Amino acid sequence: MARIKNGLTMQELSDRLKCKVSKQAISRYERGGMRPSHEVLALLCNALSVNPAYFEKGRPINVSNFDYRRNTFIPIKEEYQIREIIRYRLESYIEIERLFGPLDKFDNPLTEFKVNDESQVEDAAEELIKAWDLGFNPLSCVCTQLEEFGVKVIEINVDPKFEGTSMFVDSQVPVIVVNTYPALSVEEKRFNVLRELGYLLLQSPNDNPYFLDKVCSRFARAMLLPKPSLLKSFENHRSNIAIFEIKVINQFYGISIQAILDRIRDFGLIGDRKMADLKTYFSARNKEVKPGNYKGEERALRYGRLLAKARAEGLIGGRDSIELSNLNPEIDSLRDTQNNDIIPDDMMSFGDDDDDDLDYGDVPLISVNPNYEGRGYSQT
Repeated sequence: MARIKNGLTMQELSDRLKCKVSKQAISRYERGGMRPSHEVLALLCNALSVNPAYFEKGRPINVSNFDYRRNTFIPIKEEYQIREIIRYRLESYIEIERLFGPLDKFDNPLTEFKVNDESQVEDAAEELIKAWDLGFNPLSCVCTQLEEFGVKVIEINVDPKFEGTSMFVDSQVPVIVVNTYPALSVEEKRFNVLRELGYLLLQSPNDNPYFLDKVCSRFARAMLLPKPSLLKSFENHRSNIAIFEIKVINQFYGISIQAILDRIRDFGLIGDRKMADLKTYFSARNKEVKPGNYKGEERALRYGRLLAKARAEGLIGGRDSIELSNLNPEIDSLRDTQNNDIIPDDMMSFGDDDDDDLDYGDVPLISVNPNYEGRGYSQT
């Protein structure tokens, strides 16, 4: 609900309303025991930054049983808030998607592939790369690629302690939620998205959380730097690996330096002593270990494109556009700041001769590293 999404208790919401609505009244509204008047509804909408239509919608999606990836303890109040933000964003995504017809059923290429030990992840990654025809060159925008294959990617900006989660809606629509807090590097974001893909697709009889985390983390590394590419880059076993080589891999493949070191360790490409030396070198330069220097972009743009398409086709109006935008950062970049609308009506379609005059500003048409085409690169 909107109150939880804003991280408010009933008393805090009442205080925000300057006690014009009591805690007891809010409780009755939420339980369905009483309906707010138009005046109270307007107050609630203003306090919670939602439109009246928000309270008229059904909320069929339940995220209470989803497993969250986290790097430390999250207070229960924050966890409920994050859960509600995810539910709100997910419902909006599904709502805009259904404007264009029924949701397509997702075909998992790894349904018959069982992972019993960590080493089998390499075969699973190669199987998926083959099924999706990605090849073994650097993977361009991960979010874009997954969206092209039917995976919904939702970006939220919440407490860094939360990393991400994944789920199937109606047992057929795969969804990945990734935290995009400002300090998160592009490499970390790419890794987190692909780790969640592992949680979605990999089948394993071992449901131990520690085992699953190791398996899905290795899956993410294997997707970013596949085994054939890794062995080709480092020529199988080596007596040593240069710092420069690792930095080149980081910039070319969009995989963090720490993940590259883990990848080298996965196959024992150098001895334990040399690996310890590399870790010591990068640990002394901690800023280089985590973010690296990858110059590519990583953004999920499909929801914003669907929203713009629905507006252009007249399927939704201005108020619905604002409601469905959910403060999506990609959509905010298209917002008309003067009338608080999403893409003014007179900008929704163009004549055949207008393209030369368009100024796209900072809105990327294709979000990829310009230095290479990459795996699965598509302009459609």
